[in-house]
Amino acid sequence: MLLHVVRSTLPDIGGLKKKDAVQPYISNSKRSIPSIDSNISDIARMIIEGYARWQGSLRNFLTQEPRRVNVSPNQIRNVLEITGMISKRKSRSPR
Repeated sequence: MLLHVVRSTLPDIGGLKKKDAVQPYISNSKRSIPSIDSNISDIARMIIEGYARWQGSLRNFLTQEPRRVNVSPNQIRNVLEITGMISKRKSRSPR
């Protein structure tokens, strides 16, 4: 019944079971929180701590976090770049 619902065949499930036995589960490591000055704003602290706990991609973080802290995605990106949590954008060479 389950195989019909997920539209898979028994050999597919068997192959996945073999892969699970060979490839152990590796959990995602948490992002490290950089040393933060004591005079940093509460919003910047919330952004840094939120990104350290975030499990998804940067793109998803930049769509979800502005709703929580009420700042623009560019401001969030700037905070993460200044603290070194993400690398700066590559500048395009002029044509």
